[in-house]
Amino acid sequence: MKPLGLGVLGLGEGRSIISAGLRSDRWDVIALCDLNEALGRERCSEFDLPAATYTHSLDALLANP
Repeated sequence: MKPLGLGVLGLGEGRSIISAGLRSDRWDVIALCDLNEALGRERCSEFDLPAATYTHSLDALLANP
């Protein structure tokens, strides 16, 4: 079964969801979203995700196929 794409909205408490998604064979973490850009960049760095994974726009997160 192909993994589903996971978008995480709200990164203050999103750390556990990101961590679980990265360890799962059923999910691919493809997008992180938060209004706080510094926090978004921090989470990308912390979890070794490309900076392009982060957006501050809910509309952009939801538009990601």
